[in-house]
Amino acid sequence: MASLSTSLLTAVQSLGAATGALQVTNNNIANANTPGYSRQVAILQEAAPTVDGGISTGNGVVLEGFQSVRDELVQTQIQQETQAQSGANTAHIHHVDAGHWDGDVGPVLEYFRPRHRSGRHS
Repeated sequence: MASLSTSLLTAVQSLGAATGALQVTNNNIANANTPGYSRQVAILQEAAPTVDGGISTGNGVVLEGFQSVRDELVQTQIQQETQAQSGANTAHIHHVDAGHWDGDVGPVLEYFRPRHRSGRHS
């Protein structure tokens, strides 16, 4: 039979796991409107039981960690957009490498030149 101290230790361990799960929930709520945030879930695992005199006594749960939960459709769309952007960048590099650029850096410098030198908008 489990002693009172064993029962209290099991309760403390389980409360620690529940506290961790609540912290994850709090973090999910706080970041609900944050772009790109993936909610997380707590991973709870059954603690190893104690066997005493052929009697097995449970020891509650432990918090194993956290896992991000991602929407597979959104993840697929992100991957497709990333691949498309990478392809566009590669096509641009090939265009320059192919000799279509005449070496004039004037348009590039003009693009980066500040438009409002006096600090006033015109």
